[in-house]
Amino acid sequence: MSFRNRLSLLMVCMTAGWTALAGVAKGAELLLVPSITLKEEHNDNIFLTAQNATSDFITTIVPGVRGRARTERFDGDLTVGFNYLDYLRHNLLDGLDFFGRNSLAYRVTPRLSVSAGGGYVRNSRPDQLSATGIALNAGSDRYNAQGGANLAVDELTNTSLTYGYDRQKFDNALQLPTTTHSVTLALDHDLDKVLPRTRSGVTFLYSNDDVVSSQVDNYAASLVMSYTPRELWKMSGSVGGRFTHSTFESSGHTFRTDDTGLIGSLSLGYADDRNDGTLSFTRDLATASGGSSVTERTSLNLSLGRRLTEELRGEVASSFAYNRTRQNQFSAVEINEKTLTARGSLRYTMTRYLDAEALYQYTHVDSGGEGGAAVQNLVMLRVNLSYEMGR
Repeated sequence: MSFRNRLSLLMVCMTAGWTALAGVAKGAELLLVPSITLKEEHNDNIFLTAQNATSDFITTIVPGVRGRARTERFDGDLTVGFNYLDYLRHNLLDGLDFFGRNSLAYRVTPRLSVSAGGGYVRNSRPDQLSATGIALNAGSDRYNAQGGANLAVDELTNTSLTYGYDRQKFDNALQLPTTTHSVTLALDHDLDKVLPRTRSGVTFLYSNDDVVSSQVDNYAASLVMSYTPRELWKMSGSVGGRFTHSTFESSGHTFRTDDTGLIGSLSLGYADDRNDGTLSFTRDLATASGGSSVTERTSLNLSLGRRLTEELRGEVASSFAYNRTRQNQFSAVEINEKTLTARGSLRYTMTRYLDAEALYQYTHVDSGGEGGAAVQNLVMLRVNLSYEMGR
């Protein structure tokens, strides 16, 4: 997509979002937050490659503005801005990356609410990772939209229906554009009378991943439960199964395969006045962004944070993702990639409007190739200035 088309798309999103906000501005609680962020980083592997790692200093300037309008029944939120990237030595990688996102929620009746949203993100960095942890090694344009409705059947039971759309295109022709549609139906019930502080439910999911060389239809169902043993703790989990039908091209022939598998998740969270942390495990089927199909993903995430003083907060986090797809399981291409990331940060709040952060991040990506694993060390200093204007 050309620079002009990206700018036009962002302006359309911004105009639609601000029009919606202006439509409810009369009598609404309004908030406008302009901001600017400056990042300075040293990256020892700017292409996230296994061999011939190249380092550089990168300056990123991020001006943006967020607007929000609220009434008793309506909540609208819009954020727009851009990332200006300046590489000290590799000037061909310099870029101007626009982003915009908005969300709208409306309570039709005390029991029924509807919502919608969408966004666009341009990311020209060649070292980005997908949401599943797969190394993309290319810049991309990503569009998404979602909508849904939530109905409180009674005081104890909620139902929701949501639709999601996601499309990602890449600068590198070897990375295939991917389009995903998904529909989720969920039922949630409060079990407090039987099991105190417990909720349970079921979730049904249908998703379609459309790539140039393959189509994947996935059907999944899960039992979901959450439990709050104490005010400071929260536990949740799910277990279920999936049925996946794939159609793909290979060597001039069309293949059709069916596959089944277990899916599930487990999460533990804690938060008090000074400390917080989460530990989560996930096993599911996810889009292999830039690849030819989907991938079975197993991930483990841990984050720990502590407020050291009124102004200073520290955080450490780590995540591991294993993406595995056998040849001819969902497509003709095999995926066998392990990604480990770890980071530590210190954030200092100088004033209500100004804060600074120092961050170190380590990334290790093993794609199973003969060239070995890609390793990246990133050190960054960030300063953010924002100002709230509203009534």
